[in-house]
Amino acid sequence: MGCGTVFLILGRWMSFLILLGTRPDTMANATPSDFYAPHGLIVTPYSTSSIKVTLIPPDHTTNIIRFVAVVHKAPFFAMCEIEVNKYPPSCVIGRLKAGTKYEVEAHSRIQKIPFISHSVEAAGWTLPNAPGKVMVTPLSSSSMAVRMEAPTDATGIGRYEVTVDGVYPTPFCTILRGDQLECHVEGLQSATEHMVTARTCISDTDPAVCSNILTASGWTKPMAPANVTVTTISDSSVDVSVQATPDLARISRYKVSIAEGRATESCTIPPGEKLKCRLKGLQSSSKYEVIVRACVHTTGPDVCSDDVMVTVWTKISLSPGNLALIITWTAISLVAIILLVVFFLKRKLNRRDSKPSKNSIEFSVFHGDKVEFTSSSSSEIVGQGPIDFADFQKVSSWLDDTDAWNQLFRLLRAASEEQEQAFGLTQTTARLHRSLNRYVDMLPYDQSRVILGQKWQIPLMPPDPAAVNGHDAASYINASYVRRPAYTETGAAVTSSQDTQPEYIAAQGPLPHTVADFLTMIYEQRCPHIVMLCNTTEGNKLKCARYWPEVDTEEFASECHSVTVTKLDEEAKPNFVFRKFSILPSNENDPWTVRQIHFTLCNASEVPSADWTYSLILTHLSLLEQISVCDYGPPVVHCSAGVGRTGTFICARYLLERLRKDPSTIDVFGTALAIRRWRKSCVQTAMQLRFLYQFIQYCIVREGIESVPFSQNDEYVNN
Repeated sequence: MGCGTVFLILGRWMSFLILLGTRPDTMANATPSDFYAPHGLIVTPYSTSSIKVTLIPPDHTTNIIRFVAVVHKAPFFAMCEIEVNKYPPSCVIGRLKAGTKYEVEAHSRIQKIPFISHSVEAAGWTLPNAPGKVMVTPLSSSSMAVRMEAPTDATGIGRYEVTVDGVYPTPFCTILRGDQLECHVEGLQSATEHMVTARTCISDTDPAVCSNILTASGWTKPMAPANVTVTTISDSSVDVSVQATPDLARISRYKVSIAEGRATESCTIPPGEKLKCRLKGLQSSSKYEVIVRACVHTTGPDVCSDDVMVTVWTKISLSPGNLALIITWTAISLVAIILLVVFFLKRKLNRRDSKPSKNSIEFSVFHGDKVEFTSSSSSEIVGQGPIDFADFQKVSSWLDDTDAWNQLFRLLRAASEEQEQAFGLTQTTARLHRSLNRYVDMLPYDQSRVILGQKWQIPLMPPDPAAVNGHDAASYINASYVRRPAYTETGAAVTSSQDTQPEYIAAQGPLPHTVADFLTMIYEQRCPHIVMLCNTTEGNKLKCARYWPEVDTEEFASECHSVTVTKLDEEAKPNFVFRKFSILPSNENDPWTVRQIHFTLCNASEVPSADWTYSLILTHLSLLEQISVCDYGPPVVHCSAGVGRTGTFICARYLLERLRKDPSTIDVFGTALAIRRWRKSCVQTAMQLRFLYQFIQYCIVREGIESVPFSQNDEYVNN
């Protein structure tokens, strides 16, 4: 072979190596499968049923016919092909399931053996389905509630995201899958229509994989009228005036009406210089609740602010007929007062002269709607006085046999109303913040409500009257301090004084937009643990928003508060879930750790069994024994409204302790009445009252409590 031939061969070899951009030693180990294989693969979402596959082609495409991408483990064969000269080198694979991760491999088809290159692999998601529907409702003057419907196929969805367009910084909220599909966006302008976008997203993907957006519009409420003044003009009319709020330019009108339908009279105040109107046609010498609200006209129903309520009396009409009526009623009232004074003085003397024996058997008698137990020397309404231990079973059985529980409960309700008037108990603040209450008729008393911003102190001082009747939403929560009943020498339960240290906080189950307020209360009151007596949903109805974290850390925000909650422990047992988590408000530095006893065997329409209630109380008392009173405030007990199951649980605890200390007499009725001094409607139904009697009998047997000597009169007569 000549030198020219050798140089020609070497030249072609080097040209080939240069063309390939590789050294002779690497080319020596290369195969066509490696040489023609794609350098990489990128898989991105394209739609709810397809993904887009983009190749990074090899350096040289000579001898490559096409590129092929194939989906692994698809329900049927799913692939696409990419022409060699196509730019960008991509294709779409369809007929896939929404919100699903797919593994894809791609290779080159080549013209010579082995005809197929090595494969490259990558994974990607299809888009999740968008929310089925988005509904926006006003919540306050700076917030809206956004509720969504889940799509028919929710595969892969880990969260729902909501944002408000046109506002900076952009308000948003997130809903984790499994929660009620509702969240609240804050920081909005009052009396304004806002555009809301919602989408679903797959969890733990980077970048985020989210659905197409769904849009809806909604309004914030106008600001509530400021400084409402109602002036009595005559015996049939009043003038109502309001002070302009900063959003006056966006308000269509102020609506003025009478509460509770007592009168049909109303008037409208258009926005302008004189914000005043007159209500006419009222009755003389009558009390009216005047409601004023600011409203904005929309394409749908008007959007109105929270109500501002003012009480007013019309003037007395001094016509001859009314003067005669006034004189007559004044005389009747004076006579009635004199008769009442004489009656009570006489009854007091009779009781002092003939005090009944503590262990005397009382006979049952009906007097209209009242069930009374009488002896030869006294007359007592059943349950208002203590029941002898020896007679307790007989009293309970008699109430069962005669089906008198409803009558007894009516007596409790009537006694509670009298107690409310005697102590001057009011619910003014709660009515000012209707959106923060789950039920309009389950409201805390002003005199015992928990005030956000006032941290727990020992001893707890009586509440500041200005704070009690405050209008600030940041201080309001539907929760009440509850104090232990006191018991007299005869065993009668009586209400304790205002300066007695509270032992419980009875609260409603938080609403989705008050979760942060509820957690702030737990933090400020230094609550050691929470007793939860409801489930988040019961009978397809939302009873309590979830306020504990499902993931490691979760943030909750309301209109006035923001907290971070961290999950520390969770243990599920039959009918119980025990949780432990920490709470850190945004304006604090040190977290507070709280435990939760979630009693899952609860139903609003039923009463729990005595044995499970007994077990729950023992667990609760065991946790209380582990803490120092100086370092902690009262525990929180809540159900949905915070009155029925909550009040029954608190009463059951006090009755068990009373039974252990002195079983000679048992006052169930009086204990329930004493608890109702602090929170209205505690022990809400006749069945819950009956349960307390059954619980006492269970505890007597369970703990082997011995009876005291029977009464001298051994008979129990039902007249």
